[in-house]
Amino acid sequence: MTQHLNYGQGSERQLLPGTVLIDRYAIQDVIGLGGMGAVYRGYHIDELAPSATFEEVVYLLWHGKLPNKKELDILNERLVTRRALNNDHLRLIQSIPRNARPMSVCRTGVSQIGLYDPEKLTFDVETSLLKSDDILAKMPTIMATFDRYRRGLKPIPPREDLGHAANFLWMLNGKDPSPEAEKALDLYLVLLAEHDYNASTFACRVTASTWAGLYSAVVSGISTLSGHAHGGAVINGVPLAADAEYPPPDVLIRVPQSTYNYIVSQGGRNSNPAWNPIGVAAGEPYWFLPFSNSGPAGAAALGAPFLGIGAEHVDLGVFDGDKLHLRLIAAGGSGPAAGGHFSAWIPGPDFYMATSDGISAADEIEVSVGGHDHYAFGFTKAGIYELTFEVRGTIGGNPVTDTATFHFEAVPEPASLALLGCGGALLGVAAFRKRRQR
Repeated sequence: MTQHLNYGQGSERQLLPGTVLIDRYAIQDVIGLGGMGAVYRGYHIDELAPSATFEEVVYLLWHGKLPNKKELDILNERLVTRRALNNDHLRLIQSIPRNARPMSVCRTGVSQIGLYDPEKLTFDVETSLLKSDDILAKMPTIMATFDRYRRGLKPIPPREDLGHAANFLWMLNGKDPSPEAEKALDLYLVLLAEHDYNASTFACRVTASTWAGLYSAVVSGISTLSGHAHGGAVINGVPLAADAEYPPPDVLIRVPQSTYNYIVSQGGRNSNPAWNPIGVAAGEPYWFLPFSNSGPAGAAALGAPFLGIGAEHVDLGVFDGDKLHLRLIAAGGSGPAAGGHFSAWIPGPDFYMATSDGISAADEIEVSVGGHDHYAFGFTKAGIYELTFEVRGTIGGNPVTDTATFHFEAVPEPASLALLGCGGALLGVAAFRKRRQR
């Protein structure tokens, strides 16, 4: 399938309990910025990702080699028979506040799984693999159940005839996923299956080194991942903008599947022709970032970023008429490459930007200096949207311009990978500063 690189094999060492070995090791190595990139058990991720399923990668990471058909069938059987939740799990999820952060739900769910394991403090390899089976199989069910519960929907039981990615999408939406959606999620899982010595994986190692048990180690990792300075910096990263500024290339704004699911529950796109600029036919679904933070379609209820376009940091009297203009000048990335369209509007709807008819000077929003406005943002295909904006104003009749590229991701799945609670956010695309004239 792929070329084995025989890379990252470490020597055996005898360690005392509670000791954490910091070294290159056999499972994975990450060498970025001009290096080799990620390597799983000697297989380069660039070769592994297009040709191996998530289940195959799981077997590789757990056993040190890619599985043959019989070995893969055994792993699949072990996983699919452990997907279902018992009534206690369901009652716990129903008792959780609907506005709880999904990462917190994931952490609590894994902790509860451990309560039902009579061998939670048994450490031999085979028992540890069974625990791993249980956690990996049940985490998607926990997160899909919570997502449907917080949207007022009944949970959908898992199916044993679907793979890991397809079953998760089935439990979220109650329908068979498209091959494209299944492949996108499966690839996403492969890319995030292991990550060397980052904070969360290191936290797992520290906890495991104390013989606290596998469940406790995984809970430590999830808790660490949820922090603003780690995984939370991507999912909840933009709320940090209230206290600090981040260069646009450093921010990825995720548009969760919950917004797509909401549009599906409403029967798809409104049939009013005024909605045509969004770029999908009436009745078809799309992803969106809400105009409001409240209500059933608000950012808080859907776990979506609540974006604004503001120029609060610009001094009054610097720009002529205290006005700035924000114009979309380019749209790239995998979303547009797949035929996806971006749009921005306010209720009505009144569209200010829409790529469905091309990009032109009409794709523009006027921003008042010192002001802050909200718009809804639409995305019609899953993938990354690299949106470049030009902000322009005039000072003493002389034009001043700047550009910035923001990255959005319309996520094909939420849950433990992307259905993470998002607070308010500020898209400070009009962050001009007073400039001295020479």
